[in-house]
Amino acid sequence: MWRDVYTARPGYKIVTADYDQMELRILTQASLEPKFIEAFNDGLDLHTMTAEFINKEKIDKETPEGNKKRKAAKKVNFGIPYGVTKFGLLYQLQAELIPCTEDEADGMIRGHREAYPVLHEYLNKMDQEARKNLQVRNLAGRLIVYTDPKVTTKKEAERRKAAALKPKKANAKPLMPLDKYRKRLTKQIGNNGKNNPIQSLGVDILKIALKGVYDRLNGGAVDHISGNKQIFLINVVHDEIVLEVPEEMAEYTAQVVKEEMEKAGEQFIKVVKCPVKPVIAECWKK
Repeated sequence: MWRDVYTARPGYKIVTADYDQMELRILTQASLEPKFIEAFNDGLDLHTMTAEFINKEKIDKETPEGNKKRKAAKKVNFGIPYGVTKFGLLYQLQAELIPCTEDEADGMIRGHREAYPVLHEYLNKMDQEARKNLQVRNLAGRLIVYTDPKVTTKKEAERRKAAALKPKKANAKPLMPLDKYRKRLTKQIGNNGKNNPIQSLGVDILKIALKGVYDRLNGGAVDHISGNKQIFLINVVHDEIVLEVPEEMAEYTAQVVKEEMEKAGEQFIKVVKCPVKPVIAECWKK
């Protein structure tokens, strides 16, 4: 396992902490989808619940067939905010060795739309807002701006005109018509309008958490002058913080990190909790 490369030195421990399904919790707050709120607040398995909606039957995730259906539903849950198509979903499922046809992939997406209408209404709204205004905001107020497809298409036309004067490469692929090129850009902006507010808020929350962790631990716990018994931040990945900590401070550090991460999440996510479960080990473990 590549995480084992991050191994604590003698007398130290690795403290790892990450959020539980943070992107889906942010999406829940942004969309206020009641079924997502219910699932998180009642401790239900969201992916199993989605699998049951899609398949219109009870799912036992402990069985091989039920586990496959849950995994497929998980791909749908995480793919929907990115504008996943039936072809994209089919590719992902086949990569996981989950049997699926094009029609079945399409049915999963339609089933998700039927199961969670409020969520899809929100995503459609963000799609249209991004296309129309070329900008969206996340729940923290961060502004995300997109380049006008007209401008990009004009530059592409100029690039093609200049390239036409040069010798063509053998077996060169035919270029996409400019009108289709522009439509693809517009569609991509719509998809970005769905997922960028989710991803960017996750980043904003983690930055606030890091500031809180630093303020709590830097005074006295970190000795930058003598170099003795320091707490080291060794990695930050997506919604995960990884620290190398003196062994005698591991429990305290883990509690501080948990508190600061949950407090940061609760600033923006009100309808569901933002649980964090730290892990103390010899190496980086989730």
